[in-house]
Amino acid sequence: MKYYSVGDVAFNPFNSSQILSSGHDFVVRLWEIPDDDSDDDVEGLHAIRDIRFDDIPQDLIYKPDGSALAITCRDATVSLFDSQEIFESTMDAPTKSAKFPVAPKGMGHATGTTIWGDGPSKHILFTSSEPQRADVGDRGFHRAFDVLKGVRVIEFDATEAGDAAAVSPDGTTLVLITSGEGDSHPVRLYDVRRRQGHAYETEALEKFFPRQSCGPSQELEVTKASFLSDGRLLALARNDNMVHIYDVRAWSRGPLCRFEHHDSDVVGGEGYGVVEIKWIEGRGRVGIVSGGNDGCVRLWEPALANTDEAQGAVIGRTDFDVGHFSIGDPWRGEKPLIIGDSGGAMHIYDFTNDDGVPI
Repeated sequence: MKYYSVGDVAFNPFNSSQILSSGHDFVVRLWEIPDDDSDDDVEGLHAIRDIRFDDIPQDLIYKPDGSALAITCRDATVSLFDSQEIFESTMDAPTKSAKFPVAPKGMGHATGTTIWGDGPSKHILFTSSEPQRADVGDRGFHRAFDVLKGVRVIEFDATEAGDAAAVSPDGTTLVLITSGEGDSHPVRLYDVRRRQGHAYETEALEKFFPRQSCGPSQELEVTKASFLSDGRLLALARNDNMVHIYDVRAWSRGPLCRFEHHDSDVVGGEGYGVVEIKWIEGRGRVGIVSGGNDGCVRLWEPALANTDEAQGAVIGRTDFDVGHFSIGDPWRGEKPLIIGDSGGAMHIYDFTNDDGVPI
């Protein structure tokens, strides 16, 4: 039997007993999770349906309202599906509602960061491309597609390979971070409400500092960008184990905060820096949670001084670098913290007091 790597997984937004997975076998597969009280003797997930692609499918990205699913592919395309049609009770493969070219054919590019808009841009899908190989160069293509009309509506003026992107909560501004020659990392702001492809502001990110444990071949990049709900602060996760927070109204002043994970000796093999960040808000406080190469999920508070002892408080720890984490709401029956590490383990945290009340 031959095994293939899994690129992404996503739950059915309408039925939590079904999930999708994308694999290096050129297939997106629909799975059914058996009921706990099922009499079925077959253990594990039940494969229900396959959606086949011409190349490796990568990310599974739902529209915020769950109505559509965008699937990125290594051949520099994004395919769009109706979410309900994917999970219908039929053996027939669902039909693509659209397929968008992220980069010209024959360029050796793959689909990179892909995100949905919001508010006035809620029907817009923003895409970036990145080279599949180092010999292709640092070129990148950055586009926006109207999924209702099925057409490209914006060609952005950035020319470097895509790193990360974020749309402001009001859906009017796109922040695009790219990676160019000489380890340069421009950040551009676009007015997507007016569908402007020319950046109205361009700045450069602070220099990256490669970690010794990763060696000279490490590609320096921003792994994630995330807006605070008020649209004023933007957090950037970087693979030099740093988290930088900017005020988008004053990019030229540099980061408001610089938070750093340790480069722990406990972590084996090549690390990936900070790969996930989540804002948390409540009780009059704002924090950013990050998972890094030190195997820790840490809580930072922009309102506190960098030297404050509370900065970087460890709320979860693993023996390997953090690959992904999820923060849930205990009052809705969700686990407050789940961590997946690069050693293949999953860690579930349940923060309750002696009476079982969430804290």
